[in-house]
Amino acid sequence: MNKVDEIEEMRVKNINAYGSFLGNRWLQLIAAVVGMVMIANLQYAWTLFTTPLVEQLRSSLTVIQYAFTLFIMFETFIQPAAGYLLDRFGSKLMFVIAGLFVGFGWSMMGQVNSVSGLYFSYALAGIGAGIIYGGCVSVAVRWFPDRRGMASGIIAGAFGLGSMPFVPVIERILESSGVTKAFLSTGMLQGILIIIVALILRYPVGSKMPNKKEEIAKLDQSKIGFSPMQMLKTPNFWII
Repeated sequence: MNKVDEIEEMRVKNINAYGSFLGNRWLQLIAAVVGMVMIANLQYAWTLFTTPLVEQLRSSLTVIQYAFTLFIMFETFIQPAAGYLLDRFGSKLMFVIAGLFVGFGWSMMGQVNSVSGLYFSYALAGIGAGIIYGGCVSVAVRWFPDRRGMASGIIAGAFGLGSMPFVPVIERILESSGVTKAFLSTGMLQGILIIIVALILRYPVGSKMPNKKEEIAKLDQSKIGFSPMQMLKTPNFWII
């Protein structure tokens, strides 16, 4: 069976399983893009909030900026565990949890009255962002085994450019209503849209990593990639 036939077979299987709407791989890619856009503000719009937070919490810029360090740490280090949980429990449950973390964490950053509260809220949002980032890439490349580079590039681009339309909106909210309203309104929007994305996203039929070792051993590794332990044994992983 050639590549074209494999893709057509995958398309038919997913339409039969999910229907013509949810079984459309372009819809799945768009949903993943929306998910990435909803976490872009957490990283790239942060600088808009630093000065208002310094004033609100009566702290220094250096102390406030440590919150961003914690966000990056949690967003990054959670991804190996998030990838395992996504394979085990699927994208719907994990994205709903991530949406709650992102929405609650980001919204609460404007409600807290202490630096420790800010750190906790931003770290919580970082965990949600890490789940979304890894999950969106994972879903996208599985739906596009013939265009993995394109799919992963679009997803990465959505994260990098996702904050652009929000920056002027956030600036206006900060000027008119203050930092509390800016965090709350954007946090609720992001959390709700991520949960909607969770209801749309699906792994394509047959692509979810099985849990049992004997089932994994029977799979064609060239089609599903490497298991975590196989990945750790490759020099490419450590070089990257």
